[in-house]
Amino acid sequence: MKRQFIKLVILCLATTAWTVRAETNQPSAAAALVAQLGGPDWEAREAAVAGLIVLGDEQLDNVLDTALEAYVLEADPEVRYRCKRVLWAVVSRHVFVEKRGFLGVSLRQGNIGSVTHEGETYDPIIIQNVLPNHAAQAFGVKQAEQILFIDNRRCNKENFTLRDLIEYIGGKRPGTEVRLLTWFGSTTIERMVKLGARPDMPNDPPVDVRREEFFKRWLDKHAPQVPKAKRPSGRNT
Repeated sequence: MKRQFIKLVILCLATTAWTVRAETNQPSAAAALVAQLGGPDWEAREAAVAGLIVLGDEQLDNVLDTALEAYVLEADPEVRYRCKRVLWAVVSRHVFVEKRGFLGVSLRQGNIGSVTHEGETYDPIIIQNVLPNHAAQAFGVKQAEQILFIDNRRCNKENFTLRDLIEYIGGKRPGTEVRLLTWFGSTTIERMVKLGARPDMPNDPPVDVRREEFFKRWLDKHAPQVPKAKRPSGRNT
């Protein structure tokens, strides 16, 4: 009886391992849909586009990575056009933030030189004013505090400047918590701050314009750096 039980366990383990290998070797759902984007049937191509957009609700990274790779590498302009449509729809739905996060401060780049804290060097960003009735005031942030990092992104003049900080906060959704480290006097203050919603400004561009500009920046940033020999020869879309 014991020997039969051991054989049964081994058989179950072998079956499970075979199933896992079979599933791993199958192309992903995103890759299978991308493969249909250049097919002969127009309705099938449109259905593949729609399928990828819906799949992005559940497999965001997989869909973005797969469609982006095909957009960069594929020589067929039809496939590239449809991949770009997929990317635009998925990025607009899941990455672009229509209502932007807001800290509620006015900022300027520090001019007092670098600050060293626990072996790290920072170029602080100074809080000039704290706006009433917004997130910073609610969480005790004070005028003249100097921001050293936010969510472990270290403020420095090389790769995380004042503009980067503003775009980072604006890229968060209202209600998102951020980890803020500031320097005040001779001490550091670390706090979690829940962002509010950025109020509409008179000169703000329409949402559709912001969405298009965001997608262009996103595509320029995330398109893989593919060697020229591998780049598609078809027309740009």
